[in-house]
Amino acid sequence: MRKVLFLFSEVTDQDIEWMLQVGRKEAVPRGNVLISEGHPFDAVYIVLDGTLSVAVAALNDREINRISCGEVVGEMSLITGEPRSATITARRDSALIRIGADDFKRIVTDHPEALLTVTRTIVRRLDQSIHEERPDAGRSVIAVVPAGMRPAHHDFARDLADALDGTVSIVTRLDAARALGEEADLAATAQFLHRIEDDHDFVVLVGDGDDGGWLNLCRRQCDVALYVGFAEGLGEFGEHEPDLAESDQSDHLVIIQTCDIPSGTRSIVESRGRPRHHNVRKGSVQD
Repeated sequence: MRKVLFLFSEVTDQDIEWMLQVGRKEAVPRGNVLISEGHPFDAVYIVLDGTLSVAVAALNDREINRISCGEVVGEMSLITGEPRSATITARRDSALIRIGADDFKRIVTDHPEALLTVTRTIVRRLDQSIHEERPDAGRSVIAVVPAGMRPAHHDFARDLADALDGTVSIVTRLDAARALGEEADLAATAQFLHRIEDDHDFVVLVGDGDDGGWLNLCRRQCDVALYVGFAEGLGEFGEHEPDLAESDQSDHLVIIQTCDIPSGTRSIVESRGRPRHHNVRKGSVQD
């Protein structure tokens, strides 16, 4: 826990225990809004697991930053006394500790050095915004899931892992079940995946077409989801395949072609609402 609360590195273990007592642990599902721009300051959040996205209305709600494990959210309003300056949304299922405004003010009053660290964090984020620095691409966790009636995700996941530059862990439902047991809840599974992510450059989550719960968890815990199927089988939707026309930019359709010249792409893409898509030759790492 002390590793997560690095912001308060100068406080005592007793102070940290007090924060955990007065704080409230909250789960924020992917896509849910944690903080809305313009709302009054009421709390500070510490990210235990997951990733959050920061966007501002003045830039057409464009993402300007991402906040990950160990960082503090909502601290700017404490310094300025102004309403929330940005909207914070969960990019993945996330776990946070919520500390009320009065309790957080007590922390920084008792430990001025913590306030200095908060201020440095604000300055860093403002500097990124002023110079229009884009947030990190955030593609370290990739879900490879089935698409259509002839899915090709298992072989593709292995080929993708071979092509990635860095340490890679492929995780299947069976891997999670062996580590945690068949009855593990979603929170325990999410924490298991976060631990793997900490030890690897990339994590490839492989969905199973017959397990909708695992598929959904893979999609909620990834930075990008690749829906993979043979072109010949993409005339129909798979059992758990979502409507990609309503998905965000992190979802991609991968069309596996069995010949060198792609075929059927137009009808496949149009039937799925024109998602971002890629034609890949079967077994081709170069593609």
